[in-house]
Amino acid sequence: MKIRTIFKNLKKDQIIAIISGTLNIISMMLTAILIQRVFDSFSGGNYNDVKENSLYFLILLGLNIIFNYIFQYYYRLIEYTGSFPLRKFLLTNFLKSDYETSAKFKKGEMITAITDDSLKISEVYATGFIHMIIEAIQFLSCLIIISYYNILIGIFCLTLVVIGIILTKKISLKIGEGSSLLQEKTAIEQSKIIEILDGLRIIKQLKKEDYFFKIYSKTLKNKENVAKSLSRNFALYADIYTFISNILPLLTILISLYFMLNSDMTIGAAIGIYSIVGALTEPISLFSNFLNNYRISNKIIEKDKKLLNFKNEEEQKQLDEFKKLDFNSKKYNFGEKKILENVSFSLKKGSICVLKGESGVGKSTIFNFINKFIVSDDVDVFLLE
Repeated sequence: MKIRTIFKNLKKDQIIAIISGTLNIISMMLTAILIQRVFDSFSGGNYNDVKENSLYFLILLGLNIIFNYIFQYYYRLIEYTGSFPLRKFLLTNFLKSDYETSAKFKKGEMITAITDDSLKISEVYATGFIHMIIEAIQFLSCLIIISYYNILIGIFCLTLVVIGIILTKKISLKIGEGSSLLQEKTAIEQSKIIEILDGLRIIKQLKKEDYFFKIYSKTLKNKENVAKSLSRNFALYADIYTFISNILPLLTILISLYFMLNSDMTIGAAIGIYSIVGALTEPISLFSNFLNNYRISNKIIEKDKKLLNFKNEEEQKQLDEFKKLDFNSKKYNFGEKKILENVSFSLKKGSICVLKGESGVGKSTIFNFINKFIVSDDVDVFLLE
């Protein structure tokens, strides 16, 4: 199953978020143009144009607030609930699998897969693509408007952003690897806690509290080492992003002043550029974060592929779908007692069968084998269509 199909029910909300986000960006870009016109009209003494453009500015500002509210509502709704379809899918697959398959999963692995892993995957497939589309539209809109005012400043901004993306890309690879490793360590930690809780009575009886405390402390130490490495990479990444984010607006102002002194740019155009240039740096973090999350989600999907690839309800042979059931048992050891020696029978759908025998001879065990609650190499159950 393709992972995208699990999130198909979110499509309507995703489309609304993208449309409202796009309208929000358009209104924001138009307000920047109106700011330029207001300042140029004021400096030119055209006060009627100042009033007219100021009125348009207020109207666009109101629309911007409305569009932003709609976008934020649907985006946050998807962010908070976008993992629910995957959580339902994982738990449903787990519950509908046969006991032999589901028993192979540890409690900690299941908890991590359904809670933490589903969140990481939904960051890409629920909200990640929305964010990428919106930011791409915003970036292109800003670049077009800046280039409209001054093509050289547009080229300069684009060059600086590309340099930022290249510098952060390598660091983001390390961050992605570290995040995946931290996720694995979290799953191990949860498994250790569950093991301790499940065996608490025996631990107390054998007075092994210190032993298990040392095991858990070692688990946390390994997790701490991963966290330190991840923190160093995040710090370096943040340094590069912050530097470019701070330097880009300042450099555009200085370049704008040069063109203004040569009468190649108005003060309104310079203010218009400054009001939107900050949005150009967002793709530096967004692109790297999305690649990070995409790599992490793929690794998680690979890790959880057994859970994701359980046969669905249509593919399973349900008990009510078989036409014939064959049961063959050579023997089965129930503790020290040997039961079900050389037992075999066949049942046709609709026939009635009564199992009779003393307590402990294996009547309930036969039902457990049929339902795959227990398995054995010496016992075969075949459901024939």
